[in-house]
Amino acid sequence: MTASQLRSDLNAATGVLVSTDTIRRRLHKKGLYTRRPIICVPLTRPQKRARKPWCRQHVAWNPDEWRRVMFTDESIFSLNSDSRGVFVWREKGTRNNPRNMVERDPYRSQGFMVWAGIFLGGRTALHIFRQGTLTGQRYRDEILAAYVMPQALEMGENFLLMDDNARPHRTGVVDTFLQNHAIARMNWPARSPDLNPIEHCTSDDDEKRLPFNVIEVLERRRNKMGRYQETNPLKKKKLTPNYFLRGSNDAGPAIPSKINATDNNLRNKRKRAQILTDRFWIKWTRSYISKLATRSKWRERTEPIRIGDLVFLVDEQHPRNMWKRGFISDVRMAWKR
Repeated sequence: MTASQLRSDLNAATGVLVSTDTIRRRLHKKGLYTRRPIICVPLTRPQKRARKPWCRQHVAWNPDEWRRVMFTDESIFSLNSDSRGVFVWREKGTRNNPRNMVERDPYRSQGFMVWAGIFLGGRTALHIFRQGTLTGQRYRDEILAAYVMPQALEMGENFLLMDDNARPHRTGVVDTFLQNHAIARMNWPARSPDLNPIEHCTSDDDEKRLPFNVIEVLERRRNKMGRYQETNPLKKKKLTPNYFLRGSNDAGPAIPSKINATDNNLRNKRKRAQILTDRFWIKWTRSYISKLATRSKWRERTEPIRIGDLVFLVDEQHPRNMWKRGFISDVRMAWKR
């Protein structure tokens, strides 16, 4: 619930109208601050009951037992915007309270998929699925044979593989491969991404916590979307986002500015965003809008009026859309002095 909604509810209940700033100050005094709600997966009752035995079985495990487990997961990075602009008012330490959660299904729109695995003392490389969808055969060839099997040989006989219950993980070719290479798999309750430690290695609020090279992958995608290389030097360069922000269509380094790009101060971030916005607007008005507003009749030579041309008869008493039309029937040259 936002401060504006609280103001509306208070006005409807008591008839008192207060500002949103007043509501925020009162909430801050009570220890309530606006935060993004934690995202959880909707669970049915059977799924909730299936999670309890797994938790009771592993709650007493020591670090040596967890050391032989390799946690894996895939993630889809969507190219669409996901601002997560929903906030909740909560006290400190109540992030996992069910009232402060928002349910969202983990299956998103089309993007590109990556895979990685972690274990105590190390991690695998980040694998990017180049094209197509993930199938059982691709999971066997690109993941199990290339990453899981070498790590299982290194960790020994007690190696345990943790992968979720996605369909590509539970196909016949995958089960046969694991059995032939004596790779044990951990039983995993359905729809339980919160129990997987790799899910907590990344945070939408702090990009510095992103492991592997996810930031580099996303940056390459952003640069690819804004880059344009013209092979013909005679053609004019096309207008792209990089042209307006950097002054060039090439994906070069970050834009220099007086504000440090790594500064986490909100006020400095706002100043940097304003600088980028101003720079974009200047180039936009000079390079694009000016061409749209060009009046060609002021710069191009026009032909003289000839007999038969269609013209409008100017009438100051009526608007332009009501002016009468006519044809030129006679043309007389003016005398030159």
